[in-house]
Amino acid sequence: MREVDTDKDGRISYEEFVAMMKTGTDWRKASRQYSRERFKSLSLNLMKDGSLQLHDGLTGQAIAV
Repeated sequence: MREVDTDKDGRISYEEFVAMMKTGTDWRKASRQYSRERFKSLSLNLMKDGSLQLHDGLTGQAIAV
């Protein structure tokens, strides 16, 4: 995804999309990478503010992260 986002604004513009399609970039791979990065970012934010809690599978108790 980073290779496609030439102006590094975190978004794919129409022009960047067209260039990606013309060069044969694997858009599925790029999409998966973008999704992983967004999920990781969201998970970290939720852990930081306490919204996301992990639970111990044996005891069922919440684990502090």
